[in-house]
This record gives sequence, C-alpha cells and structure tokens, in this order.
Amino acid sequence: MIGADEVPILTTSSAELAQQQIAMLNGCTWLPVSWARKKGGLHTVVDSTTLSRPLYAIWLQNSDKNALIRDLLKINVLDEVY
Repeated sequence: MIGADEVPILTTSSAELAQQQIAMLNGCTWLPVSWARKKGGLHTVVDSTTLSRPLYAIWLQNSDKNALIRDLLKINVLDEVY
C-alpha cells in the first residue's frame, strides 16, 4: 500500500481508467465495490481501509430530465452497493 508520505503516480476519479492502469503500473486502487464485482480480474485486499465519499446531485431547475432525476434521488445508494 502507499504510505502517507508517498505521492501517487496517477490520480483519477474514473474507475474505468484506474482499472486499465493498475496492472500496467503494478499498482492498487480503491474502486466502488459493486463496479469491481462486475468487472472481474480484481480482488479485495484483506484488511484494507474502506473509503466512503459523499455523493452530490446537481441539476438545472428547468431540466427536461426532472422526472428521471427525481426517480434517481429516491434510490438508496448504500443499498445498491452491496
């Protein structure tokens, strides 16, 4: 694992990009559990730290997707992860 004083070679908010790069860089990463399960070729590091990040929803008030946005906001994201 990376030490507190070490700088990562690459940082990204894209799970797809992270997965593509970790093998080439002989690295490790934190990925969304539900996403990683679907991809295969990945494994959980035993005794690793679990990260939790806030999720924000931002949209234009006059968006033509208001109905879809409202439906998405009803989903309990934590229930969907596991």
